Amino acid sequence: VTITLKDGRSHTHAVSSHQGDFHEPYSDAQLCEKFRDLAGDVLTVKGIAQMESAVDRCETLGAVSEIAEIIKQHQKLL
Repeated sequence: VTITLKDGRSHTHAVSSHQGDFHEPYSDAQLCEKFRDLAGDVLTVKGIAQMESAVDRCETLGAVSEIAEIIKQHQKLL
């Protein structure tokens, strides 16, 4: 990004990486916070907690339909 001021001076700043990419990954806590923030738009608080639990144990889920059921039961009405 380059900003040119009225007096003609300009300032440039560039980034080669951004938070969350493989050079600067999110911590587990930041990732959970981001999930909760985004999921809060469409899921209830209880739904967010159940979804986190399901993802944490995804290797042992019987079927992906368990995830779909959480969404169906706990989605916020928009």
